[in-house]
Amino acid sequence: MKDNKDFGIISDEIKRQYESQMKVDDSHDTKIGISLGFIILVLAQITLSNEFTDLILSRQSSMIIFSIGILTLLYSGYSGIRAYFIRKYHLGPRISDLIDQYKNGEERDYDKVVSRGIYDAFIENSIISQNKAKYIKKMFISFFVGFIFIIISKIITLVN
Repeated sequence: MKDNKDFGIISDEIKRQYESQMKVDDSHDTKIGISLGFIILVLAQITLSNEFTDLILSRQSSMIIFSIGILTLLYSGYSGIRAYFIRKYHLGPRISDLIDQYKNGEERDYDKVVSRGIYDAFIENSIISQNKAKYIKKMFISFFVGFIFIIISKIITLVN
């Protein structure tokens, strides 16, 4: 049988990477919240500015491009909300199961059982994090594209 000291090193690394992953996901949630607030501010500023919207809506070509921009900004907000509500993270082994097994006197290497549960949670959470990152990327790209469309609609009204 292999030395438990060697496994302790592996166990510590599994726990370190799991904790690091959770910090990254927490950071993602903070970025999403700030970005969503910014998107709402931009949408409010654009749509509540009567002078700006009246000018844009006075020409059909600028109105079409402006509408595409607004819809893209709304999609950006939708993507951010989707990313924010991805919250089903796995924590590791169920504590109640471990306690029951221990109380029942089951002979197990609980360090390995816990490490395996954390490792499995890490793998599952990696997939969840990738999905969240996909929506964050969509949010930023669509925000940028929508904002460019709105700027183009303004330029069209100034040129005509």
